[in-house]
Amino acid sequence: TLKTQIVVDKKTHQVICTDFSNCKKHDFRLFKESKILINPKVKVITDTGY
Repeated sequence: TLKTQIVVDKKTHQVICTDFSNCKKHDFRLFKESKILINPKVKVITDTGY
């Protein structure tokens, strides 16, 4: 299984960062292990895996 995580700016559609995992891993675990820092004031849109 290949998991892909992409962080995109909704207004500009600019890709902020990406992360990948080549094993079975829960979406939120991949996010936590990627150590992406998101400002608490930023609205985040995710799927139900988070």
